[in-house]
Amino acid sequence: MLPKASVFTSPPAQLMGLLAERLPSSLTILRRLQFALRDESSPQHARIIVGSDRGALGPGPTEPRSYTVAYADFSAGPDAQTVLYSTLEDGQAVGDGGRSEHEQQLACVVDELVRLRSEHGRGWRPPPRLLLGSLHADVRAILERTGRLQGRSSGIYDKWLFKVRDLPPAEERLPDGMYWGRATFADCRTVVARTDIPRTADFLVKLPNLVIKLQDHTPIAWGFLGVDGGLMSLHCEESYRRKGLARNLAIKLLRESTGYFTDDGGEGWTSADVSKDNSASQAVCRSLNGQTAWVVSW
Repeated sequence: MLPKASVFTSPPAQLMGLLAERLPSSLTILRRLQFALRDESSPQHARIIVGSDRGALGPGPTEPRSYTVAYADFSAGPDAQTVLYSTLEDGQAVGDGGRSEHEQQLACVVDELVRLRSEHGRGWRPPPRLLLGSLHADVRAILERTGRLQGRSSGIYDKWLFKVRDLPPAEERLPDGMYWGRATFADCRTVVARTDIPRTADFLVKLPNLVIKLQDHTPIAWGFLGVDGGLMSLHCEESYRRKGLARNLAIKLLRESTGYFTDDGGEGWTSADVSKDNSASQAVCRSLNGQTAWVVSW
């Protein structure tokens, strides 16, 4: 019999404490939930699903030893996504019994995702499928065997981890004719036009971001922190490359904006999902004193 899942409309304090203890492996789901707590416009169709070795999450004499958590946005549109974490990802040795336990939790949480999607589809049109973002390779391998996961031909990334306190110094002063700014809605439309990743300007404009602009306000380099706190959409226009602009922008953005998600005084973890084929972005991550930790997919 599968364990019973708990479903929440907002992140419970107990869960946030459990996830904080599992850093950095729990980083993606923890930052996503922290963003949900901060974002007043969080989607009304979002739910947090938890399955644990204790069954339903709640008050009790003992904390769960193993658990699986999903944050699911059942809204329609390209910006909706689901993030999933299992304590299986911690990298500790897990015997056959422990793996079976985690597989049961994953099955429980996926069943609840399917049920909730059907429930939220009454009276409106839900998305045809849920996009799992930054999915750990070990968890993906389990879900693929269930037949419920449809993999993409591309979308394999290295998960790079950074500590804000370990970031190198950045050059605050920009070349003549440039200045630091924040992304306007028009800037975000430019960002959308520069990528084939399905995102919208409405989604990007509410994210922590940093832009380098010319004096006529034209954006020439930019970066964002996603809803999972990770560095995303780092870009520099072709004619302004090889000047260190993207690197300096990434350092400044991570140092100034990671605190949006956490109040740990700037000591916190942050991350980036980088394609194994993107040598330029891999080089930037190395220059930020980052380290590859595991493999994820979308």
